[in-house]
Amino acid sequence: MIQPNCVVPEKPAVLSNLEIIAPSVPKCLIRGREISVYYNRQAAGEWSPHQRPQAEIVLIINPATCQIGWSESEDKWSEQELRGPKICVIAPNLPHYCRLVGETEYLALYVEPKFLRRMVRAKMTGVRMADAAEHHVGVWMLATLLRHLCSSRIRPETHTIDAIGGELARCLLGLLPERANAAPISGRCLTASQRERVLHFMQTNMKYDIHVVDLAKQTGHSISHFTELFVHTLGCAPYQYLKEIRMYRAYEMLLTGDYLAKEVAVEVGYYNADHFSEVFHRFCGYSPRALLQRVRTGAASSPFSPEERRERFSA
Repeated sequence: MIQPNCVVPEKPAVLSNLEIIAPSVPKCLIRGREISVYYNRQAAGEWSPHQRPQAEIVLIINPATCQIGWSESEDKWSEQELRGPKICVIAPNLPHYCRLVGETEYLALYVEPKFLRRMVRAKMTGVRMADAAEHHVGVWMLATLLRHLCSSRIRPETHTIDAIGGELARCLLGLLPERANAAPISGRCLTASQRERVLHFMQTNMKYDIHVVDLAKQTGHSISHFTELFVHTLGCAPYQYLKEIRMYRAYEMLLTGDYLAKEVAVEVGYYNADHFSEVFHRFCGYSPRALLQRVRTGAASSPFSPEERRERFSA
């Protein structure tokens, strides 16, 4: 990760003797005026305690495990284990460390203080988990686009980074709990293991027909009871969420430029290419073929106008 203006406090005793991670590879970092974005995949290791003037928003993309620790006072450190996909926000000027247990793919946004002041009224403290954003498909679509920009040989312009990175930061900051230790929303929800089984089933079988009865079987509940719990947990009906993750997978595949639109349609469970194109256009505001053409020709860094991003990804 980038380390502007690092201040290194005394290393807490809880850290293991893992190899210290080497400095960031410059080609993985893209800088805007208010938002900088870093993307990488790194092996196990750790960052020793440090702090930055920017707020950090870290998206752990793959199912990797890491520990993050932070200083609550001069002599007290807290630590929490994270398993991806997971999103956390680290307050500015907070001494913290991070330990990667295995190979970890992550995207980090560095939010300048002036942007943060416009988005967050109260002073931000500690480390907050953006649990409400973990299954927000629009968040991961924006993250995918930023990963694409970081990996591109063509460096995006500053205003492009600020526009896309700013939309993602604005969305994630808006989904944070009011307090760092806020209790989860009460109500009848799927357990963490049930939710993981259902979402894993969706991800691994999305190219086939999936019915609510198939999802309910993953939890042992009746269809009606499962649907009620799913809505309370993820905020939408199972079919709606399945459609969203299919569109997200299609979006990821199209951004590589390696697949035809009809090939993508089959991979995400649409055997009628025209119907797939209609659903994708309605969901993203852009047809699959148009997106694919712009990716392959390098005509634009982003397939969406700022107005389209604001409407579709920040809702």
